[in-house]
Amino acid sequence: MSESTIQTLILVHVLFGATALLAGSIALSVKKGGFVHRKSGLIFVTTMLISSVVSMMVAVQPSHKSTFLFSIGILTIYFVIGGYLAVRYKKKYVNLLIDKCLALTMLVIGIAMMSHPFYMDQLNIVMIVFGALGTVFAVRDFIHFINHEELQKHWLPLHLGKITGGYISAFTAFIVVNKYIPGIAGWILPGVIGGIFIAVSIRRVKK
Repeated sequence: MSESTIQTLILVHVLFGATALLAGSIALSVKKGGFVHRKSGLIFVTTMLISSVVSMMVAVQPSHKSTFLFSIGILTIYFVIGGYLAVRYKKKYVNLLIDKCLALTMLVIGIAMMSHPFYMDQLNIVMIVFGALGTVFAVRDFIHFINHEELQKHWLPLHLGKITGGYISAFTAFIVVNKYIPGIAGWILPGVIGGIFIAVSIRRVKK
């Protein structure tokens, strides 16, 4: 892939990523289930998936190789698609084939990411951490799939948790790549703040 093509892809990634973060911020701040929430949420899902796929394409190029961007792209895609599919769980009967395939894919990739020192002969903490995170969520998905009544009961917390997780993943990449927060704080702070937001939001939903 030529450098000019890569630069074009980077521009596409930035434009769609910025649109996704803006749409996601709107969706998270307005009334849930309303017109603005649904439309901005759909824009977030679409643009974030495009941005993530493009970033992964760039991250595997020899001159722009980035384990961090590739790993966080996988997590973001998993969270965003999973959160979007979770809206269907409020129905009484749902075909979970796509959901199970998504969870299985994340499980396999997560285990592969954690096992990379054995076949790549090098240690990468980023891949291990992100791989472990994806594996935990994939296993949790299969546990939820066992009981459809519980799945239906908790569709909103699952939707909110995963969609926000995708937003946090993308925002973390934005902070780290642009070095807006120096050091390890840039990796941790978005997740901590986002985790608190998810916990508070889910608590309100359950009430």
